[in-house]
Amino acid sequence: MYTQYFIAFQRKLAQETEEKWAIAIEESLQRNMNALFSQGMKQKSQRAISLYPFLKVLGAPDYTRIIVQVIHTGMIGILFRYFNFSEQNFKVKIF
Repeated sequence: MYTQYFIAFQRKLAQETEEKWAIAIEESLQRNMNALFSQGMKQKSQRAISLYPFLKVLGAPDYTRIIVQVIHTGMIGILFRYFNFSEQNFKVKIF
């Protein structure tokens, strides 16, 4: 019984942490995109290639979701290696 509450608490804590990471990542991406845009405008006359048009293909929320998913997947990989789980007996839903 205690274990069920502990697991539920840990899942909630992990979800809250991922949400905080997502907010921080999205803010950072937006800040960096703005910096790349302004650098591109300054270097326009120098015929320099900017990453901004390529990164603008997806929005910051899309990149944030991808980054959080990569972090989540990497953490699961660490658990598999560290605890020697096999995928058959350890089911995880990856979003």
